[in-house]
Amino acid sequence: MNKKTLWFASSNKGKIKDIKSLLGLFDIKFLDELPDYVEPEENGDTFEANAIIKAKSLSEVVDGWVISDDSGFCVDALNGFPGVLSKRWAYPVSDDEKLCELLLAKIKKETNMSNLKANFTTCLVLYNHTLNKQYIFTGLCEGQLGDKIIKGNDTFAYDWIFKPDQFNVYFAELSSELKRKISARGIAVKKLIDFIESKEFEYEY
Repeated sequence: MNKKTLWFASSNKGKIKDIKSLLGLFDIKFLDELPDYVEPEENGDTFEANAIIKAKSLSEVVDGWVISDDSGFCVDALNGFPGVLSKRWAYPVSDDEKLCELLLAKIKKETNMSNLKANFTTCLVLYNHTLNKQYIFTGLCEGQLGDKIIKGNDTFAYDWIFKPDQFNVYFAELSSELKRKISARGIAVKKLIDFIESKEFEYEY
């Protein structure tokens, strides 16, 4: 049986690696096949808004189904900050360790550290411009802020300061397999796969 083709609207190497692993049953096409494509500005104020912007932009230049992802790290005591700004809030700083240091310093300065709840949130959008169909899938991984930076391999910056619920270790210390299973992106992708494989979804161009 031929694999279903999906375009992925991101050039982020970390996201691409995750998507390749999580969606191995599909023929995933990436932006490197479109050298002239210019990614849109992510100016939405929610993960869903940004994911929709990316999906609709790519869907205008390719045929078929597009998936897009917007994800981030949210700290309860900072009203969900950095959220959609997770990679950009400290611009021009982009170094993972420095971002963690700056965020921990911000939390210590602006809160009394009584609420250490935090989460990773992912919004996936499945979109087809020709059919005018759009489906949204979300994933949430809740936990607590740690009090130090623990680096790991194959990890996203804020994994280094986050302990997921039910685990007394930092996200960065988990195996890649377990992390992908319980991560916000992993949860959202599982919902996407279940939907695509259901009778409700009709794969057509």
